[in-house]
Amino acid sequence: MNKHVIEVLNRYDFQIDKHLAYGFINDYEVNVFEGPMTNGPIFFFSTYLNDVKKQLFVTQIKQRKLSMVQANFFEFGVFVVIGAMSGKGFAKKYDEVMGIILSTLESLEAPKKDICPLTGVELDEENSNINYLNNGIKIKMTYEALNDINKKIEQVNEDFVNAPNNYLRGFLGILLGALTGLVISIILNYLGFVSSVSSIISIFFGIFLYKKFGGKPNGVMIAMSLITTLIFMVGFVLIIYMLFANAYMQEAHMDLVWFDAFLYLLSKNSDFASSFRHDILMYGLFYAIAAGFSIYSLINSIKRPKTINQNQQQ
Repeated sequence: MNKHVIEVLNRYDFQIDKHLAYGFINDYEVNVFEGPMTNGPIFFFSTYLNDVKKQLFVTQIKQRKLSMVQANFFEFGVFVVIGAMSGKGFAKKYDEVMGIILSTLESLEAPKKDICPLTGVELDEENSNINYLNNGIKIKMTYEALNDINKKIEQVNEDFVNAPNNYLRGFLGILLGALTGLVISIILNYLGFVSSVSSIISIFFGIFLYKKFGGKPNGVMIAMSLITTLIFMVGFVLIIYMLFANAYMQEAHMDLVWFDAFLYLLSKNSDFASSFRHDILMYGLFYAIAAGFSIYSLINSIKRPKTINQNQQQ
């Protein structure tokens, strides 16, 4: 977490652990997250608000037109991203924005830390505890609320297990994604750009269409996407070089065509062989990058939510 953010949080005696912090601001339970992909620290306010008031909070913050500030809501309350032009300028930006956040919450009569953010029930030592959610955020809630959340998670996971795989329809989405990547490769190659980057588009667009077509997001989806994209990308390179080999053979008045022509030039023409190896290497490199990134992203995206363990408490 940025040192300038830590300096601000130290005003409130927050518990800070790497990218997460937990504490209280004006008696509101607050979790703060800042990671390498965020545009600034995200302040999660736990408070019991209905959906109408949550949307009102977001609308009123947006109406302020605060630069680099975004508001939204989640199951346990609302959250605000506070960005700043520089680390040194964060404290000033925070003071400006936090005052607006707190006044907005107060105008909506948002309950503070003594009320369960899910049930609206008053919290005490007998009926509640602080629980770690699966994303690392800590929320104090009643045991009843915790049990309700776990029942919902169990039902969602059960529905997912019982849902049809629809592999055929999903594969059609993967196929369209690979075809899209192939078309982009052709266009980029024609324009003289590095067309191997299209493998990234092919994988992720294929996954998007796989889900849209009703395929179940699981390990088969990942394998299907990577294999199909690899086949299309290698096939594209081979076709380009076989076309070149055909043209070469025609000029040389030789009878070899397609793959035979390609193999001949690969063994007899050092420039052809060197160019082919270079392109295969480039495609392989971008494919490896795309595959590694997509595997990591996709594995995280298909993880099923876990029930909150009551033993994971502060």
